[in-house]
Amino acid sequence: MKLIVGLGNPGPQYEDTRHNIGFNIVEALAAKWKVSFKKSRFQALIAKSKYEGQDVLLVKPLTFMNLSGQALGPLVRYFKIDFEDVLVVHDELDFSLGRIKFQKGGSSGGHNGLSSIIDHAGTENFKRLRVGIGRPKGSKEVVDFVLTTFQKEEQPTVYEIVSLACHGLEASVVRDFNWVMNHYNSVSSQKSEAKTEN
Repeated sequence: MKLIVGLGNPGPQYEDTRHNIGFNIVEALAAKWKVSFKKSRFQALIAKSKYEGQDVLLVKPLTFMNLSGQALGPLVRYFKIDFEDVLVVHDELDFSLGRIKFQKGGSSGGHNGLSSIIDHAGTENFKRLRVGIGRPKGSKEVVDFVLTTFQKEEQPTVYEIVSLACHGLEASVVRDFNWVMNHYNSVSSQKSEAKTEN
């Protein structure tokens, strides 16, 4: 069984904010697969699906971003899922909007949601999909910036990157992860460079 976790904050006030791009991507994937999220015994919404014969759980923790591990740790242990089969989708300040990167393991990089998962999992050995949201310009604080919604002119890029992420996540279920990293990270970088040049 594979587990794909989108990170975000629950509640209507956080919908479509930069910090919730992980939620948005797993929601888009659930819609594509025609499955719905339902409440579970864990502190998370779960959508169960099959993709190309593989069992997949799509997960949205309801603990708020900084406590994501409180939901994910017990869930992974209950379903007896190896953390190598867990893929966490999260926002990434260090990437410009429009860039994504699949990655194996690594530190939290200061991301509190990842820090919580690492603490509860006892390992950094899980896959990630880092989704660029850019950094604030001027004097705007990071904590305020990540809770803003995307601007109207950014929406086409958001739509494009959510679509690319969904394709990459589907590939991660059935293909070797090294191939996924090589292919989708390269495609994403090329798209980002093209936008920069334009």
